[in-house]
Amino acid sequence: MSSLRRTALQRKTQLRRTPMPRATKATAGRVTKTIRRQRLTARPDTGPTAGQRRTVAARAGWRCEICGTVLGWPDGSGGTWCASHSFHHRRPRGMGGTRRPDTNSPANLLLLCGTGTTGCHSRVEENRAAAHQLGWLLHQTEDPTQVPAYVVTGPHHEAQPLLLTTDGRYEEPTR
Repeated sequence: MSSLRRTALQRKTQLRRTPMPRATKATAGRVTKTIRRQRLTARPDTGPTAGQRRTVAARAGWRCEICGTVLGWPDGSGGTWCASHSFHHRRPRGMGGTRRPDTNSPANLLLLCGTGTTGCHSRVEENRAAAHQLGWLLHQTEDPTQVPAYVVTGPHHEAQPLLLTTDGRYEEPTR
């Protein structure tokens, strides 16, 4: 019987150390340029400006334009918000935004309580057929200044069809 003895395996070749390539200044510069280029080509914000938001909030009296819930109180700095709110586009921006200049005009915006999944904003998004009938949602071919929306304008929570103007006012529709 032969003896079973364990022995270390011998390498036939020497192990060589190969250093990892180090980033040179030129490589680091290229990486930095790539990151800067990505930042410059990032999608721009397609939402309303702070001024447009203030105009819509002032028109609505800091209340939800569908149910009349108080969303904030105006103060010297332009207002303080006390409830969840959002600015709803009556004629949607579409996937990736739009280049139409009137997309963020006060005539195309409604101040609503909640977000796209809560409150009146959710109500609009979930009941799109009813929202179209009430002027809260428009087709891409419709002009927001020509289609009245049923909005609550006072503390009595009475909705009435009103035209929304580009300068942030309500107008009675001509019959």
